[in-house]
Amino acid sequence: VGLVLSIVGFSIARSNRRYAAEHGLKENNMNEAGYVCGLIGMISGIIAIVLTVLAIVALFAVAGGVYQYVILPEIM
Repeated sequence: VGLVLSIVGFSIARSNRRYAAEHGLKENNMNEAGYVCGLIGMISGIIAIVLTVLAIVALFAVAGGVYQYVILPEIM
């Protein structure tokens, strides 16, 4: 949920920045804060997904090793 909301916030802040630049308006600090927070949220969300996938792969690798070297010889 956090990754999706940070993408939405980042895209809204980006479009507001573009609108302000096109119409000669001064950009406010809240829009800049939304842009930065959205970017930080996206990066941390992607890192969390990558670490979760790596943890699951490591878990399956350990479970496969336990099965192959501990459980399987006892069955045979």
